[in-house]
Order: sequence, then structure tokens, then C-alpha cells
Amino acid sequence: STGGEGSNPVIGYASIEPVSHNSMPAGMAIFSHRQHETLVSETAVPFSQSIRRGRIYAEIGGGVNTAVAIANPNTQPAAISFYFTDTAGRDFGHGSTTVSADAQIARFLTEVPFNSVPFTGSMTFAASIPVSAIAFRTFVNERSEFLFTALPVLDLLASTDQAAIIPRFLDGGGWTTHIVLLNPAEETIRGSIQFRGQANDVSDFPYTIPPHASFHFRSP
Repeated sequence: STGGEGSNPVIGYASIEPVSHNSMPAGMAIFSHRQHETLVSETAVPFSQSIRRGRIYAEIGGGVNTAVAIANPNTQPAAISFYFTDTAGRDFGHGSTTVSADAQIARFLTEVPFNSVPFTGSMTFAASIPVSAIAFRTFVNERSEFLFTALPVLDLLASTDQAAIIPRFLDGGGWTTHIVLLNPAEETIRGSIQFRGQANDVSDFPYTIPPHASFHFRSP
């Protein structure tokens, strides 16, 4: 655990290096944020594998922002191209940046080099060499506390032909559940989300997701 001392944060990336012929451990990073000595937000991020093409859910506006960090552990610079897609499937904001060798960048999507406007959808990036990436959804709540949660980075070159199960949902008593779906394909995809309650009741909600885009469902 890092000490967390000092008012100015130190930012970089960490690598796990097993001893020769030893297996690579599984693990995670746990980010904790304190305001006035009080823990206000905490989230865990699994260790990430290097990828060449990725996609994340992106949302900006209404106190919500999205951040992405890209680490380049290679000995040569990584050229990163990117674009955004709204929920209607419209691509926009094409751009590019470079991550120096053995370095990383961490930015909100509203900052340079991304410079995105408020929208809801996805961000897609491609790298000239394999890089590691994580993403966060941030929110400033009604008490002006900075909250954040980790977002998965979809590897667009990996197979996604598997059933998707969410082991638990909560609705009521102050709780809501948001379901966010990303389209990894180049064509429109369709299906349904089924909520199964404790009384074996089933609620079915259809979805349609344009290419590159996302679908956001919030329980009532």
C-alpha cells in the first residue's frame, strides 16, 4: 500500500515482474480517495493485459466524467488513435496522440489530447504496439465529493461469444442498478436484458446497439 502522503499526487504506472520460471500472479489495484481524512470513494481495478485495440463506455455531463490511463511498457513510443461514438452510432472526435516509451498518460476525456464534448456512448482506441489501459467513471455528488468506479476496457481482438450473467442486481430502498452494454462489432446488435427476481418473476427489456456504440439501461 502506498503511503498517500503529500498534497500533490504522484502519478505513473506499476508493473509486476515474477521471478524467472515463476507463474504470473493474478491481482488488482485498489484506489482510495480521501477528503479531509475521510474515505469518500474506493474502487478496484484488475491487472490489465496488453492490447492493441480497445473500447470503453464513455459518459460526460451532469457531474459525470470519464477518465482513461494508457501505459506503454515498451522500449519504443506507442502511437494511439481514437474516436468517440454516441448512442445513435455516430462517430466523431477522431484524433491521435503518442505515449512515450516506458511512460503513461492519464486524462479525463474532456482534457487534451481527447478534448471531447459532453455525450454518452463509447471511446475506441487503437495502438501501434500493445499497451495497457484502464478507465474510470467519475461523479461529483450532491455533497461535492469526488466518486469514481472502474470501467472495463473491452479488447476488440478477443472473442466475446459468451453468455453474460450479472450475479446480483438491486432495486428499491435507495438502490438502482445501471446496465451498460458495449457493441464490439461493426454491425448493429440486438437482444434483451432479463431481470429475474426472488419470486421467480422475470422482467424483459430489449436493446438495440448501433456499431461501436453503447446502451445504458437504468432500473426504475
